[in-house]
Amino acid sequence: MRISYIAACLAAGALTVAIPGGVQAQEPATGAAAAQHPHTAMQALTDAQFVQMMLEHHQRGLELVRLEKEQGSSPAVKELATRIGESQERDIVELKALSVELKALSKDEARGTTGQAEHHGAADHHKGMVQQSETMMKELKAKSGEELDRAFLEHMAKHHQMAISMTEDATLQDPEVKKLAEKMLESQRQELAELKKHLGDGSSK
Repeated sequence: MRISYIAACLAAGALTVAIPGGVQAQEPATGAAAAQHPHTAMQALTDAQFVQMMLEHHQRGLELVRLEKEQGSSPAVKELATRIGESQERDIVELKALSVELKALSKDEARGTTGQAEHHGAADHHKGMVQQSETMMKELKAKSGEELDRAFLEHMAKHHQMAISMTEDATLQDPEVKKLAEKMLESQRQELAELKKHLGDGSSK
């Protein structure tokens, strides 16, 4: 799912996420259909690509958590950030183990940069993910106190939305990868609901 698509949804107030019953393999859209629905570009993610990109995504999420814990002021937001961090750290342990198991694929393929047409969506998403993370970190490092609390909630909500979209759009085959993806979907959906609650009622104190 392209960053611009996510941003447009957020700007329109469409942060609510509809999670399907499970992670299912999907056929990637092609031609005019793909052009009309940019998020379908991510449907070509392989197991190895998904694991590598989600690992990096979680590691960047921990950077957001660290900033809130160090520079934020709200006990409630800090507590939520701590729980999110602990959840992502547990996921990282499993993602690293799966990454080792899937090492039969080349490093380039795992990152979605093989140059094959079906992997272009993964490469674009990876680049966008890195750029968005760098922008988030730059903005948050310049803030502190209540201002940072609010910014953390907003950015972590976007961060979770991206992970959910990435998981929904991935074409997963490995049973262990699918199992972990299901678990991450559930936890991130719950955390996103909490982030939205804080943002909705202004409870960042």
